[in-house]
Amino acid sequence: MAMITQKELIAPTVVSMIVAGGFITVVLSLMTMSVNFSEVSGQAFLVFCGILATSFTQVVHYWLGSSASSADKTQKLAALADKATP
Repeated sequence: MAMITQKELIAPTVVSMIVAGGFITVVLSLMTMSVNFSEVSGQAFLVFCGILATSFTQVVHYWLGSSASSADKTQKLAALADKATP
């Protein structure tokens, strides 16, 4: 039976933790820091926030959305294929 190994889950988990941690850090810094958004550095910070927000959305969709369902479907199909082969 085809199963996802621990090694295959490490990379997505680490990337997800980095993106989530970065997003939370940026949101907290937006709430606590005084940033002048009319300067170039403030605008660059907002662009970085947008990039992290998009990445965070993709992480959530990966773990809860169609990618998780697709992985489940792939496992089920592999299990059926293993049963069908003599």
